[in-house]
Amino acid sequence: MDDPKREAEAARAVAHAIGRIAKAAVADDVDDEIDRAIDQVLSEWEPLMDGSVDSVREAGDLATLRRRIEDGSLFYGMDSDDVARLLTNMTFSADLSGAG
Repeated sequence: MDDPKREAEAARAVAHAIGRIAKAAVADDVDDEIDRAIDQVLSEWEPLMDGSVDSVREAGDLATLRRRIEDGSLFYGMDSDDVARLLTNMTFSADLSGAG
């Protein structure tokens, strides 16, 4: 990603989608098939986020972390097409499970 604002928007969308999936995962009526779909999406998510996780760990303090979030550098190197595809899959999984 080259546009920090677009990266920040993607990060907010990711956080929202993860929240929806987490809510769906704890629902009593979540079907095993939905659980498997969510597990698949999350297994794709981890490698995509590796660089950002490293950046969070290396930030050292909250001020630096906040600056990296605001300027988009926290997500530097993430492929926006991969993020968009994964967010679409995550949202679809959440919607199927009734969280949407």
